[in-house]
Amino acid sequence: LRKFLAPFWAALTYDATKAPNGCVWVRQILWALLWLKEFFSKSQWSIVRAFEYETYFAPEVDIEVTTGASPYRIGAWITVSDVIKDLFAELISETDEEVFNAKQGSRESQQAFESIVLLLALRIWRPHFARKRAVLRVRSDNVGALTVVSSLKGSGEALGLVASELALDLGKCEYMPRAAVHLPGVANGTADLLLRKFDPSKQQWSVPPLLAHIKPTLIPLRL
Repeated sequence: LRKFLAPFWAALTYDATKAPNGCVWVRQILWALLWLKEFFSKSQWSIVRAFEYETYFAPEVDIEVTTGASPYRIGAWITVSDVIKDLFAELISETDEEVFNAKQGSRESQQAFESIVLLLALRIWRPHFARKRAVLRVRSDNVGALTVVSSLKGSGEALGLVASELALDLGKCEYMPRAAVHLPGVANGTADLLLRKFDPSKQQWSVPPLLAHIKPTLIPLRL
């Protein structure tokens, strides 16, 4: 809930808004109220935790999610106990552009796309770690996007929105992700190859050898 409470503290302590005595402006806290409503109205399991004995004392599962993004496309894959289980690679959608105020093909929107793909990956593959004791490493070559995952904070409209969505998603998990790992761009070659599928400047494309045996998942439409 801490992610959604900050605007209330700001409204209580910031005097420069010239609100009447004992009052705050609704616009200061409106979006926070809407997020809180979403959190509490989703379903009861948003605020209930069930820790099973077998799960708690079972060995931790090692899970790694690797993501990548370009001005045109996003992609990711997941490994469980060092075995690749799933992947996806898709174009930036019109919905992504509209919701996150980002433009496909624009390098100024790169930070937003790097965050969007992390949100989608953790949302799609949440069943792998939501009810288990897992060491979850989230790998990306974008430090800003990893900061959103590790602290649920982000500067700017797009990163702030992703941070709020992640707070909702991770609030439904019994166990939180334990690690966010920076992957230098030069070491993220497989992600680069995966994303070239939609590169308008490339004529030929094949699945990276590391991922060739996995059938890509079609991720749901973002509505």
